[in-house]
Amino acid sequence: MPFVQYERRSAPQEMAFEHLVGHEEVLAARPALSALAEASGQRDSVEDLSYFLEKPGLMRRTPHLVLMRDTSRQRGSSTPVGALLIHEFRPFGVPSRVFASNDRSGRGVLLGAPQQRLRFALRASDLLFRKGAKMVLLTVQSESSPSMSGWGRSVPGVRWAVRNRQQPSHLDLSDTYEGTLARLGQKTRANLRYYRRRAESELRCRFLPDLNIKAEDLADFNRDSSFPLPERVLRWRLAVQSKLRSPYLMGLQDGDGRWLSVIAGRRYGDSTEILWQLNRSGLQRHSIVTAMRSFHLEHEIARGTKRFYVEGGTNHSMQHSFESAAATDIIMIRNRLQEGMRGFAKRYVPPDNILADMLNDPTNEWHSS
Repeated sequence: MPFVQYERRSAPQEMAFEHLVGHEEVLAARPALSALAEASGQRDSVEDLSYFLEKPGLMRRTPHLVLMRDTSRQRGSSTPVGALLIHEFRPFGVPSRVFASNDRSGRGVLLGAPQQRLRFALRASDLLFRKGAKMVLLTVQSESSPSMSGWGRSVPGVRWAVRNRQQPSHLDLSDTYEGTLARLGQKTRANLRYYRRRAESELRCRFLPDLNIKAEDLADFNRDSSFPLPERVLRWRLAVQSKLRSPYLMGLQDGDGRWLSVIAGRRYGDSTEILWQLNRSGLQRHSIVTAMRSFHLEHEIARGTKRFYVEGGTNHSMQHSFESAAATDIIMIRNRLQEGMRGFAKRYVPPDNILADMLNDPTNEWHSS
């Protein structure tokens, strides 16, 4: 059953919290989340909620949703003003009380008015610590800088660090493919044209915008790709496409019918987002990833798409032409666990993961409650 707790303070806003745990409870709250996302301009954050709840990660995780309602004006109001979606690590199925957001961009972590998001994030984190959390790691997109003043008074023995950063967000698309290329850097623009022509002339490639591929065939291609995925992850990715509201699967074949690249993504509103891409190994000089991006962009622009995203970010040079967005990373951890978590992160977590980065960044300034 959902846990509901009321918080009464001298502040003018009296907040009620509802804490939901597990896929079913979180998905049952989708109507309230959709209304909040629409009001706060974050519709894309809940458009395909089941995908982000189920996405495989570092280890097994359970989603937690903290809904926040302002009860100072209307007692018992059912409309949330904020919502935090966070995941608890569960190694071997055991609750760890270690929480982290599942979105490096912060787009789908905290719903609410932009100027209120960080305050809501801290209020929800306070609740989690009072219920026994050992660590909370958040990434939030917000229009304001975080103020930790007074945070942690009800949960002594907690340390925290805050980092503000700018990150590539999305590419604004023109009405035409050539117009969009004109917005990119000269080298990226030249590469998109050059590697596409090369794939067409040397590999006799064929672009398939509506791909229907069997799981077995995709698994075979995955084994021949540059960065093969664990088969369970690959099969999950293919199966979850059917749960998306407006999914797409695109492919690129050579003249002999071999797969060169496969892109999976989703559309919402006037936006398109790549969720994952596989590229055949051994073709570095052809830069298949670049050739495929060229076909993909042209196709989406022809459909009238206005924004282009890559879920999780991209290392492709086109990111330098993306619009930027401010993100705030906040890590909060109980004092006695900090050194142990640092050791765990160094040993088991990839160094480019935000958890490892925040725990072991020597430039972070740590504070205590």
